[in-house]
Amino acid sequence: MDKATKTKFFMLVAIGLVIVSVAAFNIFNKEEGKEDSDFEDGFGQVNYEEETNKNELDVSDPIKTETDFSQDDQNYDKEYTDQFGADSLKLAKETARKATTMWLQDEDDLSAWEGISDPSFFMSIKEELATGSDGITRNIKELELFSVASDESDEVKIEVIATWDIMNGQTVVKEQTQAIYVTLIQSPEENKWIVKGIV
Repeated sequence: MDKATKTKFFMLVAIGLVIVSVAAFNIFNKEEGKEDSDFEDGFGQVNYEEETNKNELDVSDPIKTETDFSQDDQNYDKEYTDQFGADSLKLAKETARKATTMWLQDEDDLSAWEGISDPSFFMSIKEELATGSDGITRNIKELELFSVASDESDEVKIEVIATWDIMNGQTVVKEQTQAIYVTLIQSPEENKWIVKGIV
């Protein structure tokens, strides 16, 4: 026999031995495997019953809308409304929407940013604009706003789920969705909300 034939023969023998050893292992350990499968079946049955009960409860729940995304979101809206008032929260969300739109579209008009930014955030935007935009044209399709927990008691934090198209001329290159968090504080001299940060 030549060298290539010998190599093929030994490989076939090695594969055959592995198959036989696996089969023998399964045959001799059949009893242990059966005990384990009984345990898994009983455990799986319990999980199945719990999931069935959960699903039955979910069927009776009302259909969720954008405004009641989760119970936590409703609680933060209520918390912010109790603390700042409904009109004030509405103004905060409008400011968050405007800031997110300007941020995604690389707004380079500093006077527009100055009116809605606190001094430290305005300086960071000014530095960011000085380095230039990323050169991407974004066509914003949808902005969904939700109240989330803020870091400080005098702040409001809004989560903005933004969906936009990345454009190349008139052609859509890609659609993106991202969660953007806008932190707002009340302006000390005026009755309005200003952006403290966008992440």
